[in-house]
Amino acid sequence: LFNGIHVALAMPIGTFGRLGTAKRMAEKGVEAARVNEIKATEKVRFQVKQLYYGALLAREMTSLLDDAVRKIGDRVAEEEAKEENRLDPYDILKLKASKVDLERRLAEARQNQELAYEGLRVHMDLEPGTPIELASANLKPELVDLSDESKYIDAGMNSQPDSRLLDIGVETRRHQYRLEKFKLMPTAGFAFFAEVGRTHGYVAGVTADNDYNDPFNYTRAGVGLQLKGTLDFHGAYGRIKKARAEYYKAAYDRMIAKRGLALELKKAYLSARRAKEDVARARKGESIARQMSFMQKINQDMGIGDNQRYGDALMLLLLQRGYYYKAIYDYNISLADLAQKVTLAQYEKLSPVPEGAKEYDVFDADDDEGFETYGIESTAYEETPAGWEPALRLGVERGTSTKSTVDFEPRGEVSSPDSP
Repeated sequence: LFNGIHVALAMPIGTFGRLGTAKRMAEKGVEAARVNEIKATEKVRFQVKQLYYGALLAREMTSLLDDAVRKIGDRVAEEEAKEENRLDPYDILKLKASKVDLERRLAEARQNQELAYEGLRVHMDLEPGTPIELASANLKPELVDLSDESKYIDAGMNSQPDSRLLDIGVETRRHQYRLEKFKLMPTAGFAFFAEVGRTHGYVAGVTADNDYNDPFNYTRAGVGLQLKGTLDFHGAYGRIKKARAEYYKAAYDRMIAKRGLALELKKAYLSARRAKEDVARARKGESIARQMSFMQKINQDMGIGDNQRYGDALMLLLLQRGYYYKAIYDYNISLADLAQKVTLAQYEKLSPVPEGAKEYDVFDADDDEGFETYGIESTAYEETPAGWEPALRLGVERGTSTKSTVDFEPRGEVSSPDSP
């Protein structure tokens, strides 16, 4: 009967920088994975915002177009039912053609609305057909104060996932270059072993008489020191040159890529600025169109109106209202894109929400030169004050009714020159 036990221990003494460099390369890989997670999160957040504002835009356009189609249909039916004083047949056909075009746009808006809702269900992992209630009932622009352009660019270059990934890539190449140089050095290791073996009874034919060569009864131990390396200077030098070239190339590519990232940040910021100005222009255009409709309605009530001009004014109002909704959508999406570029945390720091601000305060154009209502209320009977030229230009005479069904809110009262 034979019993034995063997214990061995080996440990590296030094790798001359290899182990530490490899550890740092692994840490960079973990950091890159975390940055990619942030990048994916920002991308999903941007996509959800696109779908959310797209659903609101489609809802607003559906409501607007549906109301226009219904009113045009009612007008056509009303004119065709008249026995006399009907519109010209050409004008009726023009209304019908406009109705067909609006119905086409309405169908497209409903389709976009359904697709936006379905996209939201996909991102929220909901079953098809699950009802979704949006947080806002109307499409409204985000009210934020944009900081200086340089602040967004600096924040983006420091926090943007793509910028951080470029830095990580260059650092990884640098560590790889150092690792190839460290491979020229050998590795050192230490080892120790101890073993004991015993038999019970007599073993015949054994010629060994010491612990080191007796295979049955022994007690022995040993220690060792290892130096290991490969004598391949030409191959190692080639790998070092290759790693160095890849490191320099990564550093140069990072420089070029960061210039492109700075340009993308600048473009995103300027797009947000321009989109904000477009919202103000769209508000101004809609205001002018409303006032044109208001004036034409006054002329209609007084019997001096032109049906074609009134119809054109209403169509212009419809178009300007649609442009306004589209401008709001583009503005909100441009802000979402800017937030994606600099990360949401940095965007919230640089784009505070003004306390107590209203939409007309943020987006009113300073150089608004549109037609004014000059204090004429749409549901009141007024007399034109003496010398009030603006009212005369509207065709309003003393004692004339200005009653109108156009839903219009005047910008403000204009006092008479004779008032104190």
